[in-house]
Amino acid sequence: MSAVEPLSEMNLPEKMIDALFKAAELIRSYGGTVRLITHYDGDGLSSAGILAKSFMREGVSFHFSATKNATPSIEEFMRETSSELIVLADLGTALVEDLEALRRKRKLGVVIVDHHDTAGRDSPVMKEDFVEINPRYYDYDGTREASASTISFLLSLALRGDNLDLGVYALAGAGADKQLQEGAKGINKTVADYLVGEEMLRKEVGVRLPGESLERALYLAVEPYFPGMSGRSPAVRRFLKELGIKGEWSFEELPEEKCISLNSALYLYLLKRGVRHEIAKLMFREIYWASLHGERVDVEDVGYEINAAGRAGEYSVGVGYVLGDEESRQRARGLRQRYREEILQRMLQIEEKGGKVLQNIQYIEVDRDVYAGTLAGLCMQYLFDPEKPTIAVTRAGDE
Repeated sequence: MSAVEPLSEMNLPEKMIDALFKAAELIRSYGGTVRLITHYDGDGLSSAGILAKSFMREGVSFHFSATKNATPSIEEFMRETSSELIVLADLGTALVEDLEALRRKRKLGVVIVDHHDTAGRDSPVMKEDFVEINPRYYDYDGTREASASTISFLLSLALRGDNLDLGVYALAGAGADKQLQEGAKGINKTVADYLVGEEMLRKEVGVRLPGESLERALYLAVEPYFPGMSGRSPAVRRFLKELGIKGEWSFEELPEEKCISLNSALYLYLLKRGVRHEIAKLMFREIYWASLHGERVDVEDVGYEINAAGRAGEYSVGVGYVLGDEESRQRARGLRQRYREEILQRMLQIEEKGGKVLQNIQYIEVDRDVYAGTLAGLCMQYLFDPEKPTIAVTRAGDE
């Protein structure tokens, strides 16, 4: 399949398509080892996997690293390599000045695939050997409408049109960045619609919680979190029994009339617990199903599994997942399960003890910084006063 074909059918801005093909040619024509650096979360590692797979198919060698720092020292990363081409994904727009300074010291081509704030710049860098691709320059909201993995997927299509199979991971990365919570929008929607049209994805709307059974799914539920029920087996069993639903059923086995009853009951449960309507309704979401390794999977679940690998510092597992390594996939699933259990236990503790409420803010103390952002967000949505900002405080060393 021609690389032009899928991109031309997606109705993307012409200047953005030009930038994608310019970046693809810069990568394709470089004969050495590409230095690939991405952020460490689900979006960053999905981007890394998409680009790595694309490079492998093109015969392009690469050296990959992930970083927790959104503005890492590029000079430090490049110090021990002779590579003359660096590709940055899920970061880079904030590093343009640093990259230009480094380019004054050594020969270096640059490709940036990012979706973060442009820091006031209204046009991307577009030079013969420096290409910046960020959807914000083309009037897309990089927080809700396009992730780095979505743009990495478009770049993979610019390299070769038969990289369509990597689109699953584009939406997985977007999901990991919470961009699909209110439905796919912008470039995410463009990609999703195209893949549905190509029968590579199937779209449904409904409620789905990860878990091998309904009882297990509700017990482990953290997003949404059900105060008084999540993490409490007796409460889960009582809830399902009142609805006449067997706990051992899976979501897929649930009869349609029972599915409607369950969805309504869960929604009302949250409202009665003081959760705002706009948060409670996020349960009802677009679900994109894909076939991976002969298994039907929810692409958001895939994103959360890759994200769990990143949060655990196992970056190669996240990338290996995208590359099709079964051991990496199973490892990521186990890490995600453990991450959910860790979040659940901390949410139960916070629900029991409450947070610290001040005049204008509320805060929680968290034992590990890796959980801080997730816990603060969940507490603000499901436990605390939604009108006050919620802050998670962690200890740094002895402080």
